[in-house]
Amino acid sequence: MVSYSEVRVLTKETMDMVSIYPNPAQEQVTVELTEEFLGQNYNLEIYNLNGDLILKESLNDNKKQSVDLTDVVSGHYVVVIRTAEKLFTYRLIKE
Repeated sequence: MVSYSEVRVLTKETMDMVSIYPNPAQEQVTVELTEEFLGQNYNLEIYNLNGDLILKESLNDNKKQSVDLTDVVSGHYVVVIRTAEKLFTYRLIKE
């Protein structure tokens, strides 16, 4: 049996809800959330381009948080931010 997940459309409004910088990154990256996220916990997942999970962190409801990338090798990655209700996907380059 084949199952399908909900299709989500990214708009400028939803893209601006999460900022990840600097990009390209070296030793750490900062995740900054809009006010809408305050009071929620969320997960940050970093995947390589093969779809392998490289890093997963549970983050609290702070507006800005730093994520250590020193153990992540240089390359291109996909960053997924998950809240209880939303999912955001971004590209990240680690130098």
